[in-house]
Formats: sequence, C-alpha cells, structure tokens
Amino acid sequence: MERVEKAKNTNQPSLPILHSLKNLVSRDFKESLFSLLLCTMGDLITGIIMGVSTSSLRVLPALIVLLPPAIGMRGNIFASLGSRLGTGLHTGQISPDFKGKILRDNVNSSFILTILMSIYLGIIAALTAHLLGMDVEMTDMVLISLLAGIFSAFFMLVFHAGAHNSHGIFQLPQRVGS
Repeated sequence: MERVEKAKNTNQPSLPILHSLKNLVSRDFKESLFSLLLCTMGDLITGIIMGVSTSSLRVLPALIVLLPPAIGMRGNIFASLGSRLGTGLHTGQISPDFKGKILRDNVNSSFILTILMSIYLGIIAALTAHLLGMDVEMTDMVLISLLAGIFSAFFMLVFHAGAHNSHGIFQLPQRVGS
C-alpha cells in the first residue's frame, strides 16, 4: 500500500516548481505586456500622424504604397542589429561598455543595409504605383525612401545613445560649467 502512495506522490510536481513556474510566467507576461503596449502606442501615434497628414498623401498617393514595407524594413534591420548585439554580449565578443570594432561594424552594416534597401524599396514602390495607375516619378520615391531610411536609422541610434548616455555609440556633448 505504501508503494502505491509513493508512486502517486512522485508523479505530482512539487509546489516549489509550480510556484517558480508561476513567477516565471507572470514575469514574462508583464514584460511582454509592456512591449506590446509600447508597440500599440507607437502604432496609434503613427495612425494619428497619417490621419492628420492626409493632405500630403493626396498630393503623393504612392506614399501609401511605400509606407508599410518601409516600416517593416526598419523593424527587420534594427531587430537583426539588436539580435547580433545581444548575441555578441552573451558570447563575450562585445563588452558591456559598447565599444569596439564589432559594434562599429554592426552599426555600419545596418546603415549600409538601410541605404541599399531604401533605394530598392523606392524603386519597387514606384513600379507598384505605376502598375496601380498612380502618376509618380521614380526619383521622388527613391529620394523619399532614402531620406526616411537615413533619418530613421540616425534617430534610432541617437535614441539608443541617449538611453545609454555613458555607454552609447555616440557620446552626447557635455555642458561646460555645469
């Protein structure tokens, strides 16, 4: 009889394991919820800005063709940059002070990839707009895509440097006399 009770008890997980699993799921849920809320707010702000600027979209309706892939491209490029930097930190190839050749190479490759993909997206968006019957110049679409790509890449890196002022890629100027 004791053997049967012991067998039943060994099959049930112990309470500390369930408690730690509950804490892990709770922590992951909270972190994921914060990220999702932040992304939702960003999407809402983007939608509001697009709603306010409908007059600009009426002047150049082909921008509607360009916007979704451009937003996706920025996310893909900088997500892969974050992934490469995270892997470099975990494997010890990049020091936590964010200095070194590997970091510079990754940032430079992200800028080059942004420039090349922006040109490509501008060309594809212009061709798609022509197929949809919109009158647009290819140079306009390429220039808009290129400028938006460079501006957003620079903004993201400066924003990152501001968040990590003492460890960022760019050192923000210090005030003299303060």
